[in-house]
Amino acid sequence: MAKNLDNYLADRVLTRQLYLLRFTAGEQKKVLAVLVDMRAELVAKLRAGDVTDFTRGRLKTLLKQFVLKPIMGGISS
Repeated sequence: MAKNLDNYLADRVLTRQLYLLRFTAGEQKKVLAVLVDMRAELVAKLRAGDVTDFTRGRLKTLLKQFVLKPIMGGISS
């Protein structure tokens, strides 16, 4: 009986872990999409040219903070 219960519990734990990993991967993809859109918007604002020097500095600082490679490396397709 104990062996069957252990197997059942191990199966339940593994199943929940798989669901959690799938959920995490989906959320990472959503966040990455938002970050890519935000970066494109920042670049578009910089290219528009109708920004003040202060705003241009802020936009450049924000763009420097975008490091998508580590995020993208953690997402498996």
